[in-house]
Amino acid sequence: MSIYQPLLKNSSLTQIFSEEEEEDVSTESEFEFNYDLDEINNKLIAIFYVRFDIRIGNVVEWALPKKFDTDGLEFKALVSSFHQLNEDYVFFKFDKFYGLASLYCEKIEDEEQSKKERGVRMRSLGILSLTYTNLYTHLDFLRKSCSELVYDKKEKFSSQFSHLIEYFEKHQTKTPIDELREIASTIPFQKLQLRHPIATISTFCTYFEQNLFLIWKASHLRLRVLFLSAPPIALLSSRIYTSCLIATFPRFVRIFNRIPKLNPLFYVNLTETEMLQSSKHFIAFSTETIFFDKPDLWDICFQNSTPTISNDLKKSKTLEVTEGDKIRWQTLSKILRKSKALQSKSRNEKKKNMKQYGTSSKSQSLNDNLIKTFRKWNDNLLNFFNRALASEENITIPEIEKLGFHKSDRIFLQDLLNVYDIDSIIETNCCGCC
Repeated sequence: MSIYQPLLKNSSLTQIFSEEEEEDVSTESEFEFNYDLDEINNKLIAIFYVRFDIRIGNVVEWALPKKFDTDGLEFKALVSSFHQLNEDYVFFKFDKFYGLASLYCEKIEDEEQSKKERGVRMRSLGILSLTYTNLYTHLDFLRKSCSELVYDKKEKFSSQFSHLIEYFEKHQTKTPIDELREIASTIPFQKLQLRHPIATISTFCTYFEQNLFLIWKASHLRLRVLFLSAPPIALLSSRIYTSCLIATFPRFVRIFNRIPKLNPLFYVNLTETEMLQSSKHFIAFSTETIFFDKPDLWDICFQNSTPTISNDLKKSKTLEVTEGDKIRWQTLSKILRKSKALQSKSRNEKKKNMKQYGTSSKSQSLNDNLIKTFRKWNDNLLNFFNRALASEENITIPEIEKLGFHKSDRIFLQDLLNVYDIDSIIETNCCGCC
């Protein structure tokens, strides 16, 4: 008996399209929109400036549009424990939208002013958009502008906002906020970029090793995944993006009631406890370690790289590192070792090829190879779904092995069928070992 509740009702795969056909698929009636999604994705919904006030805490100092409700935004844009660093950035979800904020912490040299502000000035300059995939294109502007505002010791903020207003008007969406909220609920998927500045999959694999397959499986099962760690915040944001990336299907899948899209919340804090309690699934991170003592809010929690599984999931055994996971890790390890050997022979070349955000051509090639491997495994899952829907007969262990899985993957695959409400059973071996 699975502990998982179906996320879909009466679902079935009707068609599977290749990656190249994805653009044509989106014009079908089920995915017809009365708006240009690509255009909206590249536009800004809001821009805001947050500061820390020693008397009342985080404050939204300024924001556009003026009527935009910023209540709670101050806790998303200034991250707890950020003061340990001089500069950082954070991705987050606010309302129905996604945000990116550049964080800046300036030590105050003036003794009198230092007493007034507890020795530091903490500021944040951020933006909101419909999706998170293109936010990074504004990061350089946010970094530069935020640092300039911080270093203005006269604190004449109003006179400095003119270039922020100009930037926002240049990139602002013309679609009304309420309409954007409705659009956010109807977007069937987010087009994740394989070569994204924060998609550090090689670092991700090296850090989590075999445990990364717990993240992979939990993401596919639409569980509540929470990462707890100290800053830098940018690194934690990258883990959320990469978690989504490795669990993204390489082909566009059409089902009558679509598979629930991934729900990356990025940064969360204790003010959002009620929201987390009501969320059926998410991928998020926090710097507030007290979340570890609230196991009712998550299914799997990583303290740095160490996973803790909720008691219910421990009983199901679906989030265990299996023999299949160990074999998959051997595949990734081979790619990592090969890349490391090549990089050690060309360190000078690596320095010459450094690109923006510190991504070299060789490290990008490594990321590409790792992503292609995950795409292959995710493609195997689609083939498994096809088999389950193609016949009413039970699926046998030899069949899942032919589809690229190990017999130890049976529990995960069966739970996956239950989550997507696909009425099929995977037989156990007569010995009952899997």
